[in-house]
Amino acid sequence: MMIGKTFFGALVAVSLAIPAAASTIGYTEGTRNLVDGTTQISPSVDTSANPGAAYDLLQGGATALGSELNAGETINVFGRIVNSIDNFFFIDSAAAFSINFIFGGYDYVTSGGLQTAPVSGLTSEPAGSGDVNKQVVFRLLDANNSYNPVGASMTFESDYTSGNSLLFSAGPGSYVLQIDGTTDRQQAAALYDVSISAVPLPAGGLLLLGGLGALAGLRRKSRK
Repeated sequence: MMIGKTFFGALVAVSLAIPAAASTIGYTEGTRNLVDGTTQISPSVDTSANPGAAYDLLQGGATALGSELNAGETINVFGRIVNSIDNFFFIDSAAAFSINFIFGGYDYVTSGGLQTAPVSGLTSEPAGSGDVNKQVVFRLLDANNSYNPVGASMTFESDYTSGNSLLFSAGPGSYVLQIDGTTDRQQAAALYDVSISAVPLPAGGLLLLGGLGALAGLRRKSRK
């Protein structure tokens, strides 16, 4: 019987140490061809230049991720910018998160068929073969502090499809990711592909400690 309890405790420890599968949701901004596996945002929803009217990426909790971004969760945003400003609101409850360009291409739907764009990040339209050299400004705004900038803004010029992907990193709070296409070449279009990812816990380390504690408790009981 003691062997059975010990084995069960070990099984619990191992199972708790296995990290939960990361969850991802994705959006395609309303004026862009739908990226495969994402949800299209209505064109009239995300056009306000006012960060206070930003599109809620977590939709008040009505998404698979709930109302806040937790460790290991990711939101992908695929957008199109010409001479407007796009604003996206989200809440992070993890210890840290980062916003990065998505490099490596993607699949999208057009004319009823699936197509592949060979490059992604900040590109011309169509991706990799349109009007290049459009400047786009990326900002991270603190929604709890009058939408003041968090760190410096980042300006990139299409096509930017490889290299350092990091845009911003920060900790828990409410934020607006702002993409500003009004600075240069206002009639040229650019496509932006970004991910907002909450940093995952270290490979189940905390859970493993909890599982080992349960196992130790079983061992102590078996010796009495």
